[in-house]
Amino acid sequence: MKGQVMAAKNRLVIVEDEIIVAEDLAGTLTRQGYEIIGHASTGPEALRYCQVLHPDLVLMDIVLKGMMTGIDTAQRIKEEFDIPVIYVTAYADEKTLEQAKTTGPFGYILKPFTERELKSTIEMALYKHAMDRKVREKEAWLSTILKSIGDGVVVVDIHGKIDFMNSVAEMLTGCKLEQARSRSLPELIVLESKGIRIDLNRLIRDVIQWKKVLHLPDIIIKPREQTKEIPIDDCIAPLIGSDGKVMGVVLVFKDITERRLVEDEKEKIHAQLLHAQKMEAIGLLAGGIAHDFNNLLTVIEGNTNLAMMKIDDSNELFQGLVEIESAAERAADLTNQLLLFSRKQPMNFGAVPLNDVIRRMTKMLKLLIGEDVRLVTHLDANLDPIYGDRGTIEQIIMNLAVNARDAMPEGGSLTIGTRQIQIQADDVESMPEARSGTFVCMTVGDTGEGMSEEVIPHIFEPFFSTKTPGKGTGLGLSVVYGIVKQHDGWIRVSSKPGKGTTFYMYLPLVYEDILTRSDSEPKVRRLDGGGRKVLVVEDEQGVRIFLDAALKGSGFEVSMAANIKEAREMINRGMAFDLIFCDVVLPDGNGFEFVESVHKQNPNLPSILSSGYTGPKSMWDEIRKKGYRFLKKPFNLDELIVSIQEVLGR
Repeated sequence: MKGQVMAAKNRLVIVEDEIIVAEDLAGTLTRQGYEIIGHASTGPEALRYCQVLHPDLVLMDIVLKGMMTGIDTAQRIKEEFDIPVIYVTAYADEKTLEQAKTTGPFGYILKPFTERELKSTIEMALYKHAMDRKVREKEAWLSTILKSIGDGVVVVDIHGKIDFMNSVAEMLTGCKLEQARSRSLPELIVLESKGIRIDLNRLIRDVIQWKKVLHLPDIIIKPREQTKEIPIDDCIAPLIGSDGKVMGVVLVFKDITERRLVEDEKEKIHAQLLHAQKMEAIGLLAGGIAHDFNNLLTVIEGNTNLAMMKIDDSNELFQGLVEIESAAERAADLTNQLLLFSRKQPMNFGAVPLNDVIRRMTKMLKLLIGEDVRLVTHLDANLDPIYGDRGTIEQIIMNLAVNARDAMPEGGSLTIGTRQIQIQADDVESMPEARSGTFVCMTVGDTGEGMSEEVIPHIFEPFFSTKTPGKGTGLGLSVVYGIVKQHDGWIRVSSKPGKGTTFYMYLPLVYEDILTRSDSEPKVRRLDGGGRKVLVVEDEQGVRIFLDAALKGSGFEVSMAANIKEAREMINRGMAFDLIFCDVVLPDGNGFEFVESVHKQNPNLPSILSSGYTGPKSMWDEIRKKGYRFLKKPFNLDELIVSIQEVLGR
């Protein structure tokens, strides 16, 4: 489009002596939006690329042909060109890691790796390098300022009376030389170190007596006639005449205000990176815990369903089974909410009853916001479902609840509301991103500190935060904004200092065909397998037992495999199957890749893939692209039967 400026692509150089590996890596990076400007197979060639092309980042294999290793090359690139380097290697031994660390790499990726791992490592490296450069530029800028303005210089005689002050000293002390002459320095200023007042007269006497230079780093100067405090580095030295006698004392005050600001900014950036890494670790932990819980919940809920089929609902044991089923469903909800911290649930759009989502999160939200904050809900009883992804809608609510809690350190109220509204043409004029039609408006408001008009335009920017270092990454609201946009909605905010903040999210209603399809799917626990043969590949014994009972009870012939090796042996023996049910994460390989290999020989074989993992291990994106049915753990008997009906045909 004319007049539109395209964002410049990040330019990368690949240093890899295996041409096939390099071409594959280049293809992946190109698809991810990067520009590959060079491929070097040796260290000297890589240095020439850096000298001539000045790439934004270098992907470096450690083992290269020739005399110069990848580590040697990375060290030269760092010293001579200040270009970030990421090691891409199959070596992870301690010696190699220690050698690599000495070059200060911006990342270390072990082969094999996923495209997502590669992209996230590159983006973090580019960001970290930009931040490091920003800090260095600020430090250089600070140095230039200090050299140009000079330091404050004060000269006193042997009696401690002021003889001279330069213009910087006049500014620091708040007093002109004419007014200060023949007065003692403590009459003009107070020096403090970590809150303790320094005896200036005593320091001057000690310097005169011992003829030694004293350094007082990182102290505060307070002009007596002003309220400001200025951080300085102080140096006190004797003035010694040609006869060796002390003539007086010179005090040099270096204003370190700018240096403090740079250090604070650097500390803030460092704290943000640490917090981001901590949240990533929590996410990985949450994903692992969720996987184990999801397998257990599948066993509990599935076997409960089977037991309920065998007991008449008038039996006193039946109600106990109903309670077990309900508890398992609530536990599954808690597991899904735990996964909000990992931010790695697959997107699965459909009909979402927003009021139900909010009600199910109430208990967790109360724990999250604490006892000092009161949770209030105003939910429209006549609300239609929205078209969205339940997991990311929950994440919106979680992020805004955390944001509200932090804005109310002394307590207050968090109010969550829903209402169905009709947006008219006149309304669109006052809301630039809006469009006419019927929408659900979800509001999240607090009675906290509020925000100024200057702050509001920036709150959705990544890494923008008004919180103190270490209290947040500045990503919470930008994530909320991104999720709302993914839902084809828009968001606006109303806030005033001291009056609290309210976020308004406008989300589209579910499409009529999806709503009809969702409502028409009955809960069925009966299925006639007709003797069709099913291969189940699942490493968790409890899940295998449930699937075996459920499928055999529905008239299927079932073959069980605990791993890919056993499954492949069955196929190699000529066993034919009408359906494959396969876990994605298995002890000896990837279930998705196994099913893909089977489909090369039998492309029409119905298949269901299942996993309790989230994130890259679940292979969600690949499964969706290939069109396979995916059954997320935990699942119950109804969900299993519906999935089988969908792939086999009713």
